[in-house]
Amino acid sequence: MYFGDKLIKAVKEGKVSEDRINDAAIRIVRTLLAFTEADDKEHSKDVISCKEHIE
Repeated sequence: MYFGDKLIKAVKEGKVSEDRINDAAIRIVRTLLAFTEADDKEHSKDVISCKEHIE
């Protein structure tokens, strides 16, 4: 309902501030990093750069 093209339009129209987007992005990245730090597995570069991972 609020993502994709609608969100871009809302930002361009000033209905949603870029600061709000940045705050949301920081929360998402912070969560991802927290889970990454909790993951004790090591992944080889073959897995990380494989076609499936890139897609």
